Amino acid sequence: MTPLKNHNSRPTLTLVGASIRAAAQSATRAGWNVVGFDLFGDSDCRAACDQFELISAGDRQAEPAGDCQADPTHGDTPRSRNMQPRCDAAPPVLVVGGLSQDVCSLPADLESLLSPGLSPGLDGAANANLRNPDFLGSLAGAVGMKFPLTLPTEVKTRQRLTAHTTSSGERWLWKDLSSSGGIHVRWFADCRGAEEPSATSRQNSGTQFYQQWIAGKRFGVSYISDGIETVMLGACRSLHTRKSPLPFVYGGSYGPVSLTQPQTETLRSLGELIVATTQMAGVFGVDVIIDALQNLWLLEINPRWTASSELIERDLIHRGVLGANESLIGSTCKMQFPVLAETLQSPSIAELKMRLLQNDQVSLPLLKKVVFARRSGIFNRETLTAAETDGFKCFDVPLDDAPITKGHPLCSLIGATSSLFQLGSAMRLRQLVRLAQDSIR
Repeated sequence: MTPLKNHNSRPTLTLVGASIRAAAQSATRAGWNVVGFDLFGDSDCRAACDQFELISAGDRQAEPAGDCQADPTHGDTPRSRNMQPRCDAAPPVLVVGGLSQDVCSLPADLESLLSPGLSPGLDGAANANLRNPDFLGSLAGAVGMKFPLTLPTEVKTRQRLTAHTTSSGERWLWKDLSSSGGIHVRWFADCRGAEEPSATSRQNSGTQFYQQWIAGKRFGVSYISDGIETVMLGACRSLHTRKSPLPFVYGGSYGPVSLTQPQTETLRSLGELIVATTQMAGVFGVDVIIDALQNLWLLEINPRWTASSELIERDLIHRGVLGANESLIGSTCKMQFPVLAETLQSPSIAELKMRLLQNDQVSLPLLKKVVFARRSGIFNRETLTAAETDGFKCFDVPLDDAPITKGHPLCSLIGATSSLFQLGSAMRLRQLVRLAQDSIR
């Protein structure tokens, strides 16, 4: 455990996730001391925490977080092998990344605070509903959205789907609705010859399903709520990369981006309905697909800080919606832990609504690109600085001389860019990624 810094006059917040760097920076900006637990222990994450402890993934596969994704093709990561001595972490606690207790060894004091799969601000029934396809489908239908056909992973279902996909050519997925970042999403075994998850992985608690694949563009929509009122903060395009046999591993986000007015109104209604149904409080996100006909498809609800929350917060700061000593994690804590946060400045929902109405400034979209290692070796921080050009900075940076494994996430590049797909922008991004990858020797 890293030593406690001398910030004793500030309230303390415990953050738990696979990678908590962005959330820890957000909390620190709002005036919190941070006790952090994650799988990577990157240098900038440690710098944002007053105390830090690695979570051991053991021999099991780590799920991804909103900031940087654990590589799905390996069990342990080279940055998270050893558990440090436990600390006496105390509430309040926020789970800010896609982290499940069944894939990681949490310190005993944290396990006593976190029920399996529980997100702060929600009871067990509400959390279970968020992974229930029938519940998700009813929410989508109520606001005029669609939800993919989703079936249980039973032998009879598999047999019927095998025959159906063979004759129709439709694509289906196997997915676990309790995971995130595309780590537990695969093509159905008979589509493109992808391998079927093992028999062990199919012994689940009712969160694994076969789901119809929907072609289109994927977006992450961010909200914040006090359990009664809801503010839609913005939407970011979600980027993915293939890590065989996983076709949709999270590779970054781009935004905030503009949607049509009808789409925006529908998504605003969805957020309000989610909160009215669950009384969810704090930052949360929704993953959607927009197909070629501009239909909105609901995929999942994430009751926590998400992969694109960082870009949304940076945009709000740049536009002046969030001022000094204010952040989205700060506002979340103000709603969930009002006694501890009463001396802090982050805005309430009513204040955020007013500021957003008064501020219609449009800023340049931000790109967050997860860089994966091209080869195994030792990380050199000095070499990585070569990639920090043209307004792009490196985050989720390993400790110097840390061993890195080929295919594992190396860092995240974040910067403003006018276009994600123009040839010049795409070529420059590839150059920056290569420069970052050259930091392994």
